[in-house]
Amino acid sequence: MRKSPSEHDRSGGYGEREEMIDVRRLDRHKRELVVKKALDTNAQDNHKLLSAIKERLDRVGIEVPKVEVRFENLNISAKVQTGSRALPTLINVARDLGEGLLTKLGIFRAKRFPLTILNDISGAVKPGRMTLLLGPPGSGKSTLLLALAGKLAKNLKAFARSSFCLNLSFSFSF
Repeated sequence: MRKSPSEHDRSGGYGEREEMIDVRRLDRHKRELVVKKALDTNAQDNHKLLSAIKERLDRVGIEVPKVEVRFENLNISAKVQTGSRALPTLINVARDLGEGLLTKLGIFRAKRFPLTILNDISGAVKPGRMTLLLGPPGSGKSTLLLALAGKLAKNLKAFARSSFCLNLSFSFSF
């Protein structure tokens, strides 16, 4: 951990100096202080951090994998309830549980309507570039990211032609 010049002046030292600390022997308050100082940032710290990580990876000869994600004609839809039934009230939850049980038994079929969340979206996310995803609330930004990560909820239906390329020598499609 590095101490600032003002901290050294109080202790009689000059300039910036590194000091090794065994965090296992610190109490909770001092551990929190060490973590806070380690994660303390200013406007230039992100660039310094990324440069230091890149330098370390170059030094040991590790190449960071580059992944390119392409997607074409991405469509995501869900079967939903509309009106007052869409609100998660205690009565609606009880009704949904009852309908789910009756539907599984084949006695009842719940009324659900199709809702298109994303319709015919295409794009590419290139490696080594920062990508900005903008849109108003409820426009499907999080759904798009979850779909690309393969973590969509099971009740959502996704159809797309997608590919993921790793280091341009390995790719697969789904």
